[in-house]
Amino acid sequence: MPTVRRTRPWTQKPPVAARINLGNSLLQGASLVVPFSEGAGKGSVFDYVSLTSSTPDSGYASVWEQGAYGLATRSTNSSYGNYFTVSTPSTSCTIALIARAASGDNGLICGTNDDNPNRCAFSTFSGVLYWDYGDSGGTGRVSWTPAGSWFGPYHIIALRAGTLGMELWSDGTKQASSGSSTSRSSSSETFGLASQPLYGGTLAGF
Repeated sequence: MPTVRRTRPWTQKPPVAARINLGNSLLQGASLVVPFSEGAGKGSVFDYVSLTSSTPDSGYASVWEQGAYGLATRSTNSSYGNYFTVSTPSTSCTIALIARAASGDNGLICGTNDDNPNRCAFSTFSGVLYWDYGDSGGTGRVSWTPAGSWFGPYHIIALRAGTLGMELWSDGTKQASSGSSTSRSSSSETFGLASQPLYGGTLAGF
C-alpha cells in the first residue's frame, strides 16, 4: 500500500472533544493537551488528555482571535482566573505552547500560582521572560530578555526542567539554560492558562 505523506501544514485545529492518540511518542506522560479549538464562549477550554474542560472563575471573561497558528484566547479581566486541576510534575517537566505577549504585559503566561520552592511558571515582567521550576531564588529559574520586536507576534515556546537543568526555547532557538538540577516540592496544584491573575499573554495552543 502506498504511503501518504502530508506536504503542507495543517490549516485547522481538531474539533472540540475529538480523541487524540495518546500512544504517540510525543504525548507519552502528557498532563495537558489544549489546542484552543472552541472559538467562542467565556473561556472554558478542553483538555484532550483528561477529556475535561477548564474551570473559569464566575467573573472570568475572555476574547477569541484568529492568530498566526489558528484560534487563540486571552483574558479580559484582571481579577479572575481559568484553571485546570492537574498533577503538575515535581521532578521533571516539559511544556510546549504557542503564545504571544504584548509589550508591557506583566504576569504569568501559564503555570501554577505558587511560591518557592514549588514554582512552575512561565511569565513576563518588565520585558524579561522567566521560566521558574522549583525555587526561583536558587537553581529553579532561567530568564531571557528578548528584543522589543519579540513582543506582539506569536511564538512557539518550549520549556524544560528537571535533573538535567533548565532550558527556555523560542522558535527553535535555545535562549536560556542552566545545567543545575531542580525540582518542586509538590505535584498537586491547579494550573492556569491564559488567565488573570495568571495572565501575561495570549495562548493559541498548549
